[in-house]
Amino acid sequence: MRKKKEKKGAGKPAFFSKPMKRINVMLDEDTVKFYTEQGKGNLSEGIRQYWRGLTTACTGLAPTAAQDEQGSTGASQ
Repeated sequence: MRKKKEKKGAGKPAFFSKPMKRINVMLDEDTVKFYTEQGKGNLSEGIRQYWRGLTTACTGLAPTAAQDEQGSTGASQ
């Protein structure tokens, strides 16, 4: 039986320029609701948005779409 060759560029393209690590966390309902709203329906994006707004360790990372809409910090007052 012949093996199929993988095609270059096949499959879904990466959304982020760097690979992400999948982790599991336990959050209460209020936290999930808050970050899901901040990420416009995407919990992970809400968490990333607020992390980037709170830390100087992410200097040089590309801002998220939500941060572009809100300004450079990504935090809403």
